Amino acid sequence: MELFSNGVFDFLNTLDTNLPRLLHDKTFNIIKNDILSGVNVVILYNNEFAILNRIAFTMVKQNIGISTIGCRASLMDASNEENGEFILSDYHMEFDLCEESLQYIKKLIKNQCINGKQYIFIIKNANNNINRNLYLELRRLIDTNIYAKWIITVSSYAFFEKSLLSRAVTINCCFPLSNIIKVTGITLDETSCRSLFVVSKGNIITFLELAYGNKQSMLWQDAFDTVMEKVLNEKKEIAVIDTIRNFVYKVFHVGVSIAELCHYVIFKYGETVQPLIGFIADCEYQGRNGRDCLVYEKMILGLYKCLLSQQKLFKKETKCKSKGSRTK
Repeated sequence: MELFSNGVFDFLNTLDTNLPRLLHDKTFNIIKNDILSGVNVVILYNNEFAILNRIAFTMVKQNIGISTIGCRASLMDASNEENGEFILSDYHMEFDLCEESLQYIKKLIKNQCINGKQYIFIIKNANNNINRNLYLELRRLIDTNIYAKWIITVSSYAFFEKSLLSRAVTINCCFPLSNIIKVTGITLDETSCRSLFVVSKGNIITFLELAYGNKQSMLWQDAFDTVMEKVLNEKKEIAVIDTIRNFVYKVFHVGVSIAELCHYVIFKYGETVQPLIGFIADCEYQGRNGRDCLVYEKMILGLYKCLLSQQKLFKKETKCKSKGSRTK
């Protein structure tokens, strides 16, 4: 079962090219005219995180004046993968907003790794579940490095500290419904489109799936069940990791929160995952503090190992009972 329809994949794959047509003209002109050249902090809001992060990267390219930037992933702590990873290039770094990432940036600044040259930090996936102290720490980081530029992506900045907002330019990155219809070529009438947009609560991916009539793709729970069934019958470990990672990428970008995923796992498996309750709760806590896709993958891999162990134990016990019956 596919989590996304072909129409949604096409939309995501052509997003960068279609940004001028999707954004408000005024918003795109601000980005095109390199707003970063005149300010140090920009807050992007009012869209899906995956889309806001793509817009942020477009702003980096606009500021540097090049169309292609080579990026790579790196661990913040090479000895401990769970501390998280970040994206970097010769011109910028991308971090999820969490304690580990801010401490890492602080270390860079303290060691003068970026002082004396222009550099851009993208702080991704800020949300209202993150500890207020993190935002105060972010504000202090912004104040202590005059050379860096900062782009922060957030669904809404209503919960931001006023002292942080006063240092930033806020940019509304919503896609007007009329622009979405023009770009995607959806054939539904305007009234139907508006009704679906209301039902989807403004989530663009949900709206497109409903508009394309692909209701099955919206059942992420069914997709999750299919993935777990597949990996539990998979012999190769690398295939298990690839399958889980592919699902995580899709479910994260469709907007399913780590809390929803954790609650569904507990609801579906009940007492079977009793040994994992503490682990699942820890994953949910980490996810609420901005750990991005890594926590989703960690949680599902932990569930897979638990279910696989119980599956092997059940087969062993069944085999023993079968031998006992034949002996009698």
